[in-house]
Amino acid sequence: MRDYYLKFTDKADWESKATAAGVKTTSKDAEGNDVVTYTIDGAIDIVGTVYNNDATYNEDFTIKTPSTSKDGYHVNLRLNTKFSGVTTDADGKESPIDVTLPSEFSSNVVTPSSPYQVFA
Repeated sequence: MRDYYLKFTDKADWESKATAAGVKTTSKDAEGNDVVTYTIDGAIDIVGTVYNNDATYNEDFTIKTPSTSKDGYHVNLRLNTKFSGVTTDADGKESPIDVTLPSEFSSNVVTPSSPYQVFA
C-alpha cells in the first residue's frame, strides 16, 4: 500500500481529473437524480478545503473572525501497489515500474511536512 497526498486548484479540478482517471463515475437513480461513485483499488479520503488555525473568538466564544482557508482542494489516496514492466538503470539493474497512481494525478502529488489528515 502507498499513501498519496494530492492538492488540486479546487473541487472542480479534482472532479475533472478523477473522472478522466476513471475514479469518479456519475449515473442516474430511478428518480433521475445524479449518483456519484468513486472507485479505486484502495481508499479515498476527500479532505476538501483545509483551514488555518487563525480564528478569533469573543468572550462568549462566538466567532469574531473566521479561520482563513489554505490554498487548494485536498484528497488523500491509499492505494494497493501495482507494477508494470521493468526499467533498467545505467548499471544494468532492473527495477519494477510503479503504476500505482493514475497518471492524471501525478502533477497533484504534494509532500506536506505535517499532513492535516492521515489514514489510521
